[in-house]
Amino acid sequence: MIKTRFIECLVQISRFYAAHGTPHPTLAYTYEQWIASVISLIEQHYNKPFSLDQLSRLCGMSIPSFTAKFKTYTKKTFVEYKP
Repeated sequence: MIKTRFIECLVQISRFYAAHGTPHPTLAYTYEQWIASVISLIEQHYNKPFSLDQLSRLCGMSIPSFTAKFKTYTKKTFVEYKP
C-alpha cells in the first residue's frame, strides 16, 4: 500500500511539473543524490519485500541499467546489498 501511495505521489508531482512547464525534478538531482535517495528508500522499507523489478520500474529504468548504476555506487549487487 505504501508503494502504491508513493507512486501516486510521484505521478501527481510529475503532472504538476508538466502542466507548469518546469523541468522534471529528477533532472536537478546529481547522480549521487539520486542513488542516495534510492538507498534511503530501501533502508526505510527494508522489512518489506522489494524486488529488483519493482525498484527499477519505480526509478523508471530497465533492470540492467538500474543494476549497473546501483553496483557502481554501492560496490554490491542489489541482492548482496544489506542496509
